[in-house]
Amino acid sequence: MLGKLLPGLFLTLLLAACSPQSKGPERPWRSFVTDLTNTLRLVERETGGTTLLSTADPTGGNDDFNRFAGPGSESGWVTLANLKGPGVVRRFWTTGVDPGHPFRFYFDGEKKPRVEGTIDELFGERDPFTPPLARYMNLCWFSYVPLTYQRSLRIEAKAPPTHPFWGPRRFFFQINDEKLPATANIQSFPAALSSEDEAVLALVGDTWTAAVEWPEMPASPTHATEIAPNTEAVVWQSTGPGILPEWFLDVKPADPAAWSRLEKEWMLQDVVLRIRYDGREQPSVEVPLGDFFGNAWRHRDYASLLLGAGPTAFRSGFPLAFPDSVSISLLNGSDRAINAIFAGAPQPLTIPHPRYFHAEWRRSGPDAGAPHVMASFQGSGLFAGAFLGLTGKGVTQQDNSWWLLEGDEQMWVDGERQSSWRGTGLEDYFNGGWYYRSAAFSALHGIFDRVPFRTAQYRLQLVDPVSFSQSLQMAIERGDRNVSHAWFQSVAFAYLDSPTAVHPVPARREERRAVENRYDWQDLMLQLTELERMNNFQRAIDLIEEYGERAPTAPDLGIYKLRALEYRRLLGEPIGNADMKPFLDGQFGPDAAEQARLLDWFYAAPNRALVGLNANAQAQLFLNGALVAATDHPLAWKVVGAELGDGPLALASDATMIRQEPWVQIGLRTHSGFAGSGLGTKRARRTSGAWNALEGDKTDWTPVPNPDLLRGTPDAPFIGSAPNAFVLFGSKSYSVRSEDWAYHQGRGYFRMDLTLPLSGWPAQSRELTGLAR
Repeated sequence: MLGKLLPGLFLTLLLAACSPQSKGPERPWRSFVTDLTNTLRLVERETGGTTLLSTADPTGGNDDFNRFAGPGSESGWVTLANLKGPGVVRRFWTTGVDPGHPFRFYFDGEKKPRVEGTIDELFGERDPFTPPLARYMNLCWFSYVPLTYQRSLRIEAKAPPTHPFWGPRRFFFQINDEKLPATANIQSFPAALSSEDEAVLALVGDTWTAAVEWPEMPASPTHATEIAPNTEAVVWQSTGPGILPEWFLDVKPADPAAWSRLEKEWMLQDVVLRIRYDGREQPSVEVPLGDFFGNAWRHRDYASLLLGAGPTAFRSGFPLAFPDSVSISLLNGSDRAINAIFAGAPQPLTIPHPRYFHAEWRRSGPDAGAPHVMASFQGSGLFAGAFLGLTGKGVTQQDNSWWLLEGDEQMWVDGERQSSWRGTGLEDYFNGGWYYRSAAFSALHGIFDRVPFRTAQYRLQLVDPVSFSQSLQMAIERGDRNVSHAWFQSVAFAYLDSPTAVHPVPARREERRAVENRYDWQDLMLQLTELERMNNFQRAIDLIEEYGERAPTAPDLGIYKLRALEYRRLLGEPIGNADMKPFLDGQFGPDAAEQARLLDWFYAAPNRALVGLNANAQAQLFLNGALVAATDHPLAWKVVGAELGDGPLALASDATMIRQEPWVQIGLRTHSGFAGSGLGTKRARRTSGAWNALEGDKTDWTPVPNPDLLRGTPDAPFIGSAPNAFVLFGSKSYSVRSEDWAYHQGRGYFRMDLTLPLSGWPAQSRELTGLAR
């Protein structure tokens, strides 16, 4: 990972001379782009903070939309922000309007907008506003492309329209703006990019893309420590001055065979990470190991620019500066010994008076009525982001819903009575919205473990931190007006000018361990689907093993064990006749035997394929015009076998709405790849000609756009999904719906035109999750 990130740091150092002193040379726009990979900026005291402009309801209510700075420059337009320079917009997030909605950016008093375009163009389709720095993800648009302005910046958009069926649109936005010193001399956002600008954008984009690849323990770890139960041990320490740009930890049971699967997961919270500076007794970092690395309940493999977890190591990219000394220790609260391996390459400290990294953990619940406090830092410094895990308690009807995500975050800077930072919704802070769709990752934020009713999410404020001189408090509503009984647990990250003690974790490990989700086993299939979308196949096996330990007589365990074999195949392990025989012989029940026979048939010949349909509608599936499957069960996939040759192929479905939130999901698995419904699947309300056949189709189809892909699925009010052994179908395909189906009702038609052989997984897996595959 360090090798992947060093080009961005190197480029930052090259451009550092461009930062002006007083009214020195103009700082080029591209140097602000390099900030997107310059993790060392968090340590530097010169780094400033941002303020938030948003559509937040000033009354504290839930109407966090359609609140603007004023009218636009012409009728029918509104002003989102009218900013005075010098400054830079570091983050721009928005949702609630339709694709094609127009925006305009006016720089430095211009009468004509320097930048104008649709929301699609300015958040993903036009340079420099392209992935991974700007895109549509998890039902919202975001951009981290810096909008620099020397004198002023006015952001306008067309006023939110009224939809012909659904009424007035609700326009949400958040803008993180950094005010620069009055003496700053900066290049305003360029009307045309230079070759140097393009080179920097490409390098930063490559670094962001690489940042979501799982971390790996370096080849030569520097320290290995065995830690006895109920013992704290230092895993690494050093005297300064120095800085760790990044560091790695691998923590595992010393005797894995003696630990149950559940105990291995408990280890994430039984072990506490502590970091102390300058020989101080009180730690400046005190967080359960798993929560610090985004693993609040179970092991999950993911990565970002500043945090990650992989099969061989946890990684922190938060730079750790120590002018005097530092120690990193682990408290082993488990009943058995653990092994901890540390790796890190300290560098000379060249930053004068660096800031110190801090992190604190808090959990609250399940009582309603008060917000969850996420951070309370004393001193001067920068707030640098947070991880948040939510688990619904299920006390009231609202708790059995995604209402737990309706809270707004607030930040109080330097003791202010009214918060200067007020967000528009929990998901919005984490660059998502509308209760999220599913697992998705970017270099500075991520959402995963989205199952009823639990979510994990993080946002790392590398370029949009919040600065404070005396104190910073952050809290988030427990649902709208604090009505939720959900459990909230969080980690807040900050850089302070001096080492400071942080909020202590509970001494009893039971008060740190993962809170049980009441639907844990009912929605096990949905958990596995989320893990597949993260490509966490080993973690899916681990989850099935835990289910077997905790529910050894469960009637559906055999199907899950068969599914675990399929994950082993995906990991490249050989699966032979001896592995399949117990399933084929019926030792795990008739349902597992039936699915094992279909899988055994599939693997017996290279021209065989599996075709699947899942729908919350009365649906049929056609293969080259022939009916192959039908279903109306929103919780169960219908999977059948087919023998196919190379060449063109048509998969088509018709579906009649019979319940609210209708949708259709289609998948095709061959020996060389998988194809699934989702982006680009064609849809229509009427057909013409042989609409479901390979030839003769005359239907006027339109492709399904990203915003029309549904959450889940299935999603609330459906809790759970019927178990099956057919991997990839639920995760590498996405649910589609007919345009405005809930209004028109009736029947919708869908079609996928494919060419065999397939190769790998569909491109939409990368676009919708942000992962490399």
